[in-house]
Amino acid sequence: LVIEKINIYKNIYTITEIRESAFSEYTRLTGKLTIGEGVETIGDRAFEGCTELKEVIMQDGVRMIGDSAFFECTGLTGNLTIPNSVETIGGWAFDGCTGLTGNLTIPNSVKTIGRSAFAFCEGLTKVIMKDGVKTIGEKAFWGCVQLEEVIIQDGVKTIGEKVFFNCGKLKKVSIPNTVESIEDGAFCFCDELEEVIIPDSVKKIEKSAFCLPKTLSVNIRGRYDIFKMSIDEYASRNRCNAKISIPENKKLYVNEECTLEYTGDLKNGPDQDVYLEIKNN
Repeated sequence: LVIEKINIYKNIYTITEIRESAFSEYTRLTGKLTIGEGVETIGDRAFEGCTELKEVIMQDGVRMIGDSAFFECTGLTGNLTIPNSVETIGGWAFDGCTGLTGNLTIPNSVKTIGRSAFAFCEGLTKVIMKDGVKTIGEKAFWGCVQLEEVIIQDGVKTIGEKVFFNCGKLKKVSIPNTVESIEDGAFCFCDELEEVIIPDSVKKIEKSAFCLPKTLSVNIRGRYDIFKMSIDEYASRNRCNAKISIPENKKLYVNEECTLEYTGDLKNGPDQDVYLEIKNN
C-alpha cells in the first residue's frame, strides 16, 4: 500500500495527513506500507494494532509521528528508518513493535522523543540519537532487552525517568556534555552495563538512576559529590548499607555489605577523573 495521492472524481489530491485512528486495528493491512513525500503528519493511533503490517517506509516530508501511531504493530520486522524530516516522535509511537531489529538512528531533525516511544522494541541492538534531540521522554526505550549500545549526541539536557529501564543487555552508554540531569531509574536493571561516562555538565543524578548492577564502572569526572547522593538514596530505599572510598588508584568503591562510610580524599579537583565501581556480592 502506498499512501500519497487520492483520485476523487478525476481530481488528484495529495494526501498531507493520515488522520487519527485512520487504520487502527485494521488487520487486513498487510505487507509493505509506503508513506509518500506529501504526507506531513501521521496521526495518533493511525496504524495502531495493524499486526499484519510487515514493513513501513516513510519518505522525506513526514514531520510528526503521532502518539501510538504504530503501537503494537507486532508484525513489523527488520530495521526502522526515521526520515530526516521528522521533528516529533509521539508517545508510544512504536511501543510494542517487538519485531523491529538492528540499529535505530534518530536523525538530527527530531527534537522530541515521546514517552515510551520505542518501549518493548525487543530486537533493537543499537540506538544513535543525533544532536537535534532535546528531549527523551520517560520510558522511551523501556524493555528493549537486546539493546547493547546507546550513543547520545550533544543536545539532550535530561535523560528522563526509566528511559532505559530493564535494557538488560546494555553495555555501553555515551552521555553528552549537554546533559544536566539523569532521572530516577534511567538505567535501572541494566544488569550488563559496564561503563558510563558522566560529563561535567551533570548537576543531578536521581535516586536509583543506575540501580546498582553487578559491576559498573562510572567515570564521574570529579562529580562524586553528586553520585554520593544517589548512593545514599539507594541505600536508604533498599535498606542496604554502602561504603564509599577513594583509594590511590582514584576509584570510588561501593560494597553493599559495608556500613555507609566515606573515606579518602573527597576533594579531588574537577580535572581529575574519579571512577565509581559498584560490586554486588
